[in-house]
This record gives sequence, structure tokens and C-alpha cells, in this order.
Amino acid sequence: MRPAPTDPVLVLDHAWMAVREGGPERPMLEAAGFRFVPTINAHEGQGTASARIAFENGSFELIWPDNDVPELDGGAMAKARFARRADWRRSGDSPFGIGFRRTSATPPTFPFETWRVAAPWMGPGSSIEMLSPLDARTVTLFIASQGVDEAANRAAIAAGGAAAEPFLHPNGARRITGLRVSAPTRLALPPSASFVNLSWAAELRVGDEWLMELELDHGSQNQQVDFRPNVPLIVRF
Repeated sequence: MRPAPTDPVLVLDHAWMAVREGGPERPMLEAAGFRFVPTINAHEGQGTASARIAFENGSFELIWPDNDVPELDGGAMAKARFARRADWRRSGDSPFGIGFRRTSATPPTFPFETWRVAAPWMGPGSSIEMLSPLDARTVTLFIASQGVDEAANRAAIAAGGAAAEPFLHPNGARRITGLRVSAPTRLALPPSASFVNLSWAAELRVGDEWLMELELDHGSQNQQVDFRPNVPLIVRF
């Protein structure tokens, strides 16, 4: 994976993958030594839920449509989009989303169209700035509504106890250091992909199939887990 620039335009915050209801892919990640945060996130208004793996500087989520989570306003449409993404083999939609954080070097506006979405689970006055076109079947790119607080995470780890446990994965992985997403065609990448590539916050490219490659700790342990064919994910740590 590529090293991040010293003055990045964007910083990787977290990544998600749309999966089947209930996240049945979770045991595969746990078997590879990853510990999930105990709480399931309910995205009220959107009709989805997620399970999260926390790292010092970001997270990785499994997200799915959940019939027990209420939908509001346009939430039914959002839930339907996630259902198509979870069924990516048949629908062709991207199963992946990548969230970023702004930095002091981030321009106030982008050289492509953006739009905003708000939902009750984001909290009052919060919204996500979408960097992918509305209703697009491409990789979902966005600015996170509430970015990861690295300082708070480091403090929790240093304090130990229950607050530190979600970050202490049995396999020893601690930080996200790279992310690459391959799409089966160039049309499956949004117009913002070239900007993101230039920012070095993540890499988006055309490959043979849908695939997310997550690098942790610069691959210092020389370990690789390939979850295919069940899950289009490779993790190196």
C-alpha cells in the first residue's frame, strides 16, 4: 500500500461492507483474530444496522438491512440500496463504502458534485457529505459525520480495562495503514475516485472483481487472510 502524504487532503476514517442480514460474515473475521465492539449500531431512520471492528485510527464495519430498525422519510430507499449492495453478486452494485475525515488541507468545495444526507442516528445537526452520485451503484465515498477521535482511542487503550478491550485484537492488529478497493469496471468507480486517489487516503482501481484489501500496521506481522470466495476481502497485518 502507498504511504500517506505528510499534509493529506483527506484522511481515511473507516470502511464498510454491505452484508446479509445479521452479519453472518462476522464469525469469519472473529476466527481471524478480530474483536468486534460489543454494541450493534442501529441506524434509525435508515433501516440498517452494523457491527464494528475498532482500530486506534479508524474502523471497519459490516452493515446490513435490519427489519427491526425503523425507517423514516427516505429511509426505505436507503435500506433498499443496502439490500442491493449486500446482494452484490447478483445486483452488480458495489458492496463497499469508504468514509474520510477532512484536514486543514481539504478544500472547502470539491471538483465534483456532492450532496448531504442526515438521519436520526447521526445526532442533531450532523450529516454525511456524499462524494458519490445519488442512487449510484458505484463504490460509496463520503465524509464521515463524526470522525474517529484518535486521541480518545489512545487514551482508552492506555487506561486499560473494558474501554481498551475493543482495540486489543487477539491477532495484534492496531492501526489501519492502507485501503484498496478494486471494481470490476471503471463505471463502478464514482467521478470522485480520481480525487481520492490523488489524496492518497485510499486507492480505487479497476480489477478482475469486487475486492477490498485492508492493510493494518503496514503488514508488520507478514500475515494475510483471504476471505474469498465467501467475502470479497483480504486483510494483511
